[in-house]
Amino acid sequence: MRNLAFIPGIVAIAACAPASRDTVRTAPSSASWEEFRSTHFVIDVARRDRDPARLVGTFEELHAAVLAALVSEPVEISGRVRVVVLSSRRELRQFTGADDVVGLFWVSRLGEPTILLAAEDLDDIPQIIAHELTHYLSRYLFPQQPFWFAEGLAQFVEGVAKRDGDGRRWAGADPTDGWVAGAIKLTPVEDLVTRTFIGWFDDPYLTSWILYRFLWNERSSQLSRYQRALSEGQAPDDAWRSAFPEWNIATGTIRLLNNDLVQHQRSGRGLRWEVKVPEVDRTFTAAAGSAASVQMVLLEPRLRTTNRLLTPRVRRETAELVLREDPTNPEATAELAAVAGTPLLPQLRAVAAARPNDGRAWFLLGREETDPARREAALRHAVEHWPDGALAHAALAFQLASTGRAREGLPIANRAVDLAPWSADAVAALAKVALELGKCAEAVLLQSRAVEISHAHGVGSVGSDVKELGVQLASYRQRCTPSTGTSPPAASSAAR
Repeated sequence: MRNLAFIPGIVAIAACAPASRDTVRTAPSSASWEEFRSTHFVIDVARRDRDPARLVGTFEELHAAVLAALVSEPVEISGRVRVVVLSSRRELRQFTGADDVVGLFWVSRLGEPTILLAAEDLDDIPQIIAHELTHYLSRYLFPQQPFWFAEGLAQFVEGVAKRDGDGRRWAGADPTDGWVAGAIKLTPVEDLVTRTFIGWFDDPYLTSWILYRFLWNERSSQLSRYQRALSEGQAPDDAWRSAFPEWNIATGTIRLLNNDLVQHQRSGRGLRWEVKVPEVDRTFTAAAGSAASVQMVLLEPRLRTTNRLLTPRVRRETAELVLREDPTNPEATAELAAVAGTPLLPQLRAVAAARPNDGRAWFLLGREETDPARREAALRHAVEHWPDGALAHAALAFQLASTGRAREGLPIANRAVDLAPWSADAVAALAKVALELGKCAEAVLLQSRAVEISHAHGVGSVGSDVKELGVQLASYRQRCTPSTGTSPPAASSAAR
């Protein structure tokens, strides 16, 4: 058995076709929602008709199974995943505005990993959950992932969701739709790796699985080298070039790989291995859910399939709908102010005062405050009341480093990266801390990585200011150039 220790904004399990979006769809009322909080999840469920212990156990078991397939030794993952379980696939299509989607994963504008699916798929197609969890958990190992790798790995691992007749779980088996792979037209690998495909007459998703399965079975040492490079923060193109020199993108020899994939598609079944799931913590707390909160979660995927001409209307109507039920909802307050062009700062101050234990409210306020003392106070409240908020930790660390307290900001920046190693803003916060601690080489390397993440337009780029990150990188390089004589003094504490 091989050692897998080195194994875009929204990822859909099926192709999306636009549906009617003339009206804003509303989530069921608050009385219909419950929230369950466990070790690794915050689960919002509409019209629950199942045992909550079983529900939580399903997610925690799949979390453990996916993680066991990805790493050879037990590790602990920081933070939680937000899960919204709608009552039916019909509602899923209704709220996403897409006709053919059965599961979504994305990182929200507040930096929260989020999964959306229908209740009937919890039992019928648990691979959907495992697939989405692979997208999430693999980001801790490989913060930057090209499309083919992310999709190929997720399909390669998702088989752990199903037990065989003896109760065992297997990774490396065919994914949900893998049985049709022998009949599909493969996407040219040069287009797949560079993500220049259109996908009208071929299937880039199943081609990604075939490519990953081929490399794992036939080029395992090179794949391990590629994955090790990704885990160390190398850009995907650089990692590919160093691991697979015989399939060079620039010279075109990558096209030679197409024949290998066709042969593997026709006859290469590949190996699978049993995944042992460790003991799972099934404890959880229960509370009343909030339709208003769920409505704001559903807004993000809905906007992805909304005609741009209708986007302001959908944003405004959704925010107004939420605020009628929850007048101090911080996200809806910010959304409506952005659409209406009204001053946001006084509104957020009022919201934070009304919700003193709401970390998201304090974070949104901290982003708007221009006074350094007020900004720091708001961000400290945000971190206190939102311990899983990577962006809140990143903002506070950056603020502390910018005001001469980089050493105090170091553990906070490290916590941000622990929570979201894929986030450009989290990595940039650690870069700022490193710079102010006198660690120029580390600062430039980290900021370069943040810029690469932001340009990749993946999950880690959500909400980041691409231009500002680039400006910061240029200033770091200038400040750290030895010839200028302005390199910061060395410090005994280094950013990790």
